[in-house]
Amino acid sequence: MNAWSLHSSIWLRTVIILLAVHLSCSLCCPQPNPWRILHGTQSFDPGDIDVDHAHPDIVYSTGLFFRSAFTSSAALLRSADRGAHWDSLDICGSVFGPIRVAPQHSQVLFTSVDGFTIRPGDYATIRSTDGGQTWSELFGWSSGPSAIGFDPSDPNTVYISPGRGVYRSTDLGASWSPLDSVPDGLTADLAVAATNESVTYVVYLNGAIARCTDAGDSWQYHTIQPASGIPYAVHLCVSPAAANVLYLGVCTTSDTNFYGVYKSTDGGLSWERKNNGLEGMNLCVNALKINPKNPEELILGTGTLSSQQSMLLHSTDGGDSWTPFGDGLPVVGSVHAIAIDALNNRMYVGVMTSTDSSGIYAADLVTEVTERTFPERLLLSQNYPNPFNPSTTIHFELPHAGQARLTLFNLLGQPVMVVVDEKKPAGVYDVKVNAGKLSSGVYFYRLTAGEFVQTRRMVLMK
Repeated sequence: MNAWSLHSSIWLRTVIILLAVHLSCSLCCPQPNPWRILHGTQSFDPGDIDVDHAHPDIVYSTGLFFRSAFTSSAALLRSADRGAHWDSLDICGSVFGPIRVAPQHSQVLFTSVDGFTIRPGDYATIRSTDGGQTWSELFGWSSGPSAIGFDPSDPNTVYISPGRGVYRSTDLGASWSPLDSVPDGLTADLAVAATNESVTYVVYLNGAIARCTDAGDSWQYHTIQPASGIPYAVHLCVSPAAANVLYLGVCTTSDTNFYGVYKSTDGGLSWERKNNGLEGMNLCVNALKINPKNPEELILGTGTLSSQQSMLLHSTDGGDSWTPFGDGLPVVGSVHAIAIDALNNRMYVGVMTSTDSSGIYAADLVTEVTERTFPERLLLSQNYPNPFNPSTTIHFELPHAGQARLTLFNLLGQPVMVVVDEKKPAGVYDVKVNAGKLSSGVYFYRLTAGEFVQTRRMVLMK
């Protein structure tokens, strides 16, 4: 064989290997289609995005429209067709905090805004009961944007931390009571566990966390970081599958010893840094979300200064490793908002740049490969959405072929619906349940596969 033939043979073999690796990754590591900016959001700097999970075609976003290099205006955008068209809703203010849509109450929104009252520089927590057309003030003069959480078993119960302390409403925000036992301090985020409505967490700007296991009556306070590594912003996520599994996104001003993602598997008592793949990123985690259908999948938003970095990163192993996830996003800029529409397998991110490429970007997740994915363990996930009316989706995984039975029970333990009862091949399954013939209330669903038995709770709210 001459030198040219040898060179060609090596080159062809290399190409075949690379194609095989690419094909293998495409089968086991689903990626979204390239991100694309949504029409009508160009030059919009999104501060937050939320999907109405009861009606996921409806999407809200708060942020700023930049009219020129020197002028901007706050805006609340609403889309009723998954981002194809957007309406701008009038609201007084200059800077928005997070926005949240109440579960099962699509017209009820909560957010916080600077300048809503006559005291600029102070945030007011506000509520709308008509889809953002009009607003009323709940809490005024707080030092920062409010953190908002909902009780997973009672969609009328809302928790809000308006920069300091925690308040609870059991009538969807019409009246509020302070939780006096919450440790004092400037708060950064709040989260209620999806699998246990009695477990609530509050994260503080000084790097501490408070945990409640009795629906707000008593709290345990723990320091996350030593005083020398105080983060100035944090984002808290609770696993949709386990109330004691937490993820914390941390920002620091300059100290690389503390930025990144931390994970706790014991309800915040101890933490492990999860920065494999984040070593070259900006020092700020601007946004952090867990896929509600897959508790091992996390999406992280940060900032970039060059094409060597990515403003969006992805983990499919519970934070153990991170990879770039931003094909189609601008090269330089930052992601400050992430929203996941699990029913339609769609994601939204809010991108801020110094150019007109700012805006809301969307990507549809590739799901055709699900049937070829063989899980390593038996798994029954929390149904989504929950609460629901009248349909919800239950996700479960079978590592081996065998008989599988998925049954719904009422509070008396009586079976009310058999969803699945057949021999199933190994694989990942998403089963849609229509409970239109059942009355409102709490139900349980149980997966039995061989010796494996697991039960979870669901709430039907009509």
